[in-house]
Amino acid sequence: MARHLVKILALLLIVATGVYLATSLGGKKAKSPAITTVASSVDQETAVDSPDGKLTLTMLEQKNKDTTTYIFSVAGKQIFSQTVGAGQTFFIPHNTWSPDYKYVFLKEGSPTQSRYFVLTSSGASITKDSQTLEIAELFAKKYPDYKITDVTGWAAPTLIIVNSAKADSTQGPSFWFEIPSGGFTQLSSHF
Repeated sequence: MARHLVKILALLLIVATGVYLATSLGGKKAKSPAITTVASSVDQETAVDSPDGKLTLTMLEQKNKDTTTYIFSVAGKQIFSQTVGAGQTFFIPHNTWSPDYKYVFLKEGSPTQSRYFVLTSSGASITKDSQTLEIAELFAKKYPDYKITDVTGWAAPTLIIVNSAKADSTQGPSFWFEIPSGGFTQLSSHF
């Protein structure tokens, strides 16, 4: 008896579904839905607050077919943007803020190298000639026998710690990178 009741309920469900479809289509023959491929980008946003919580560095990532544009802003004001090709990505390091909140540093990574940018949190030019300082480029010019392995963060309001490796990939010395002069000071210990 229970099986008979289940069969009746299933039949009623099928009939009700058929009636619903017939009335909602208005008696017209249903067309197969067209499959449309739309190239769309999904914007992602990343934000890192200053330690005192008063400022926020925001990175908006706008992906296109072959490139990605990164737009950085503080307090709603754009301070930097860069469009990069496939395989390149920008990051906001967790210790991006200088101790006085006047500067931030960013990391751009690719399969072959990393680049590090320092810029003012106000968006003003960092030097009279440039909006940013690119640490790896300046480092390579001054120390061609070393390669940057990491930029670890701030030692003071205008000093960033840079770690290096020797040409044979063994550990090299650490350096202070000074802002805004763009100078390096080799340290006696590795951080």
